[in-house]
Amino acid sequence: MTAALRDLSKWAEIESNKRPTTSFAERLIRFNWLLLSLALAVSGIGLFNQFVVGQTTPDDFFWGHLFRICVGFLAFVLVSLVDPRWLRRLAFSGALVALILLVLVQLIGVEFNQSTRWIRIGNFTLQPSEIAQVALVVYVASYLDGRTHGELGNPLWLLPPAIFTGAMAYLIFTQPDLGTTLKLLVLIGLMTLCSGIRWWLIGLVFLTIGGLGFVLLKSPESYLKPYQLDRLTCFVLSDAEIEELADASPCDQPRQARVAIGAAGIWGHGPFNAPQLESLIIYEPYNDMILAVHAEQFGLAGTLFLLCLIAFIVFLGFGVSISCRGQFTRLLALGAALNFGLYATINFMMVLSLLPVVGMPLALLSQGGTVTVSTWISLGLVNNAWINRHLVFSAEDQPTP
Repeated sequence: MTAALRDLSKWAEIESNKRPTTSFAERLIRFNWLLLSLALAVSGIGLFNQFVVGQTTPDDFFWGHLFRICVGFLAFVLVSLVDPRWLRRLAFSGALVALILLVLVQLIGVEFNQSTRWIRIGNFTLQPSEIAQVALVVYVASYLDGRTHGELGNPLWLLPPAIFTGAMAYLIFTQPDLGTTLKLLVLIGLMTLCSGIRWWLIGLVFLTIGGLGFVLLKSPESYLKPYQLDRLTCFVLSDAEIEELADASPCDQPRQARVAIGAAGIWGHGPFNAPQLESLIIYEPYNDMILAVHAEQFGLAGTLFLLCLIAFIVFLGFGVSISCRGQFTRLLALGAALNFGLYATINFMMVLSLLPVVGMPLALLSQGGTVTVSTWISLGLVNNAWINRHLVFSAEDQPTP
């Protein structure tokens, strides 16, 4: 009888922890206001730079970017307040919808600059690869929640997320979008690593990725389009070799960005003063090279300030992950923070020629509706995990008496 009562008490405690213990108003109060303030600050910097770009180019992206930020902010609030149990229940469906959207890109996608990455819906275009990354983070967090150490050490238990990740990565790669493909694999790999996977499985994953990289580098012309090969070639050329090429060469894009950043010095040329931008030398200043526009005006000091803001958001997400009691919210915050951080890391390295140009936007600063809204949703997942950090969803997360 005593043992039965003890089991019943433990079950009641688990069920109690599964139910939200805060009202809607209390969840509003529990918002992570520091996270929201930092995200708004980065968005404000992006909005200012889009306004500056609009003064020197025929296209004005300011109002469009402002609209996307407003939509993203609303998405942030909604995702923050949703019951995390619903996120777990809908995780598989969300990942499946994202996979279907990627398939539709292959069938009815819109082509732009030799890439087919978008679906047109009325007057708007949607980029499913950005949606897929967020959906996959939620699905992997849901799937790994409550897994025992033995299950995480069994490769068969990891097949479902591996199949989803592999299918999405392949469809994104064929668009073609090499940068997002690698980002997706690194993102899910780091999430899985932090879930407690066995080390020998980690080694197997790295061997697989290394093998794929060897095959790709051995005959890249068989897997990459000509403009992607040009970008890889430019990465290994010196500045003197690049200058010998025509200005229209793909190699000139990162070189001009480096010139703009280097000429700005420590303090920059000042707000609204961007000589390289005004000379129309910086390619895609509203998108991939928005960092060069910011650096021209505010120099090294302003660039480091922006980098610190972004780093604070990422480390704040890591802190939220550590504070969570449940594995689901823990991995949710971790994956969402990594997703945001990888955007900035790859874009910064790309602009500074530490990586080949792979078409990676700088989230919250570059124009682009899907990436802006998806980034706000990722930050909303971090906020949701913070609000519900005391909740657990599986017996594995319960503290032992």
